[in-house]
Amino acid sequence: MQLEGTLDTFPLRELIEMVVYSSVTGALQVQVNGGIGRLYFRDGRPYHAVAGEHTAINAVGAMFEQKNARFRFAAGDVSADTTLWMDPLEMIEHAEELARLWQKVRQNIPDVNHIPFLIGTVAQNQVHIDETIWPVLSVIDGQRTVQEISAQLNLVLLDTCLALVTLIEQGLVVVKRSPVAKPPAIALPETLHKDPEPAQPPAPAANSSGFLERLLADAKAKEQQRPDLTDDQAQERKQVYRYVDDRR
Repeated sequence: MQLEGTLDTFPLRELIEMVVYSSVTGALQVQVNGGIGRLYFRDGRPYHAVAGEHTAINAVGAMFEQKNARFRFAAGDVSADTTLWMDPLEMIEHAEELARLWQKVRQNIPDVNHIPFLIGTVAQNQVHIDETIWPVLSVIDGQRTVQEISAQLNLVLLDTCLALVTLIEQGLVVVKRSPVAKPPAIALPETLHKDPEPAQPPAPAANSSGFLERLLADAKAKEQQRPDLTDDQAQERKQVYRYVDDRR
């Protein structure tokens, strides 16, 4: 089976359906962010996917994010790994939803190594924060990146990003690029040193107290009141199906 082209003329969903119905063995290769994503089939059944650091359904979702990338089907290619067990049509639906959610995230958070900051003061009756978002709000300190916040809370990265998008849309948070460290200052020759200028009093900090401080206090209180999750429950929170099904 020889097949290649671009996804703008042959959508990925149709490619996968063709491979499934043809009952062939091989790998569907798609260009993903400068690399190659691979979705492996055995007799038409998908059993493994990898795209950069992503595997399984997350890798398939990354492939669905591509709109005009090149693809080819490599007949006979196999992998020793197995990361997919779901029905092919179910896999397609989940992967398409993951791609849609990540596209929404990237419109607000272009890089998970950027840092979220609390901003402004919003009238309390204009803010609606779900209890699942409180933990994310409570650890925003203007120092941790999105990736670090996700790891700190032991949350799925997509869940963390979607919580931050909600806070961004409500005007409570802005995400900025991590500042680059400044090079050390070069000492002037002794003859060029100037007399030190009189010290200036520090500029008053922006008034971000009040509402945001109350939000953080409530967030920390709610976080302390939450019962500890068992290992099984913590793992369950990490399942892709939860945030996919919840957002249909």
